[in-house]
Amino acid sequence: NAVEHGWKASDGGMITLRIQKDGNILTCTVTDSGPGLGLAGKRTDKVSVSMSLIRKRLTYLAKKHKMDARLLVKNRKDTSGVEASITLPVIEIF
Repeated sequence: NAVEHGWKASDGGMITLRIQKDGNILTCTVTDSGPGLGLAGKRTDKVSVSMSLIRKRLTYLAKKHKMDARLLVKNRKDTSGVEASITLPVIEIF
């Protein structure tokens, strides 16, 4: 979504990927410099297929492993664009 809506939609657009581990919590955050949610003159009531699939997958993982898995998508505060974060617990397998 960031490539299609944030980077291509913006001349000289930028996408940033940040992965951060804090204790046993892993957060992956993608930001883009596009127009933002609902700010490009597009419908805001439309449900993105990719976002729906990600939410379903996180719900499945949360139930299967009895863990907290979250997706947060919002407009960036200080500039244009969107910030999407997935937060998961780190599961040690070795």
